[in-house]
Amino acid sequence: MVGSAMSGHSGDNFTIDLEEATAIVRVFRRPELGPSDVVASAKRLAARCAELALAANVSGLVLDLRRATGAVAPDVEAEYGRVLRAFESTAQPIAVLVSDAVQAMQAKRLVSADAPRHGGVFTARDQARRFVGAVDRDASTRFDLIGAFTAEKTGSRG
Repeated sequence: MVGSAMSGHSGDNFTIDLEEATAIVRVFRRPELGPSDVVASAKRLAARCAELALAANVSGLVLDLRRATGAVAPDVEAEYGRVLRAFESTAQPIAVLVSDAVQAMQAKRLVSADAPRHGGVFTARDQARRFVGAVDRDASTRFDLIGAFTAEKTGSRG
């Protein structure tokens, strides 16, 4: 599906959500999955992200690895490289969001090799989102938007 991306896709250890024009990929650790299952899931993730890179309604991606701490196996790392190359090849920004020093080292190496022009590594969610052009959504903004939407729908003010 090249025309548009759908939101709410998931795999054994990842979810993909589309927030406006930004694809948010969240990878999480599932200790019950064996190594071959993790690699298979990473392959599915890379294939889906390659589709997203070509989708008309996607203009960037945040790859959030904070819930899958530590280094990943070489086969999984190679699939993350495919994700980065897909977005790099379409000149779209991709932010890799990490939570620890080991992840940061691995992610920086990947970005340097596979997305040197359009990739970045971040430890702060808001910085990663800004890098890819996503709208900031902090708690107060989100509440204000919901309140404004509710007032508009009901015709009330205040």
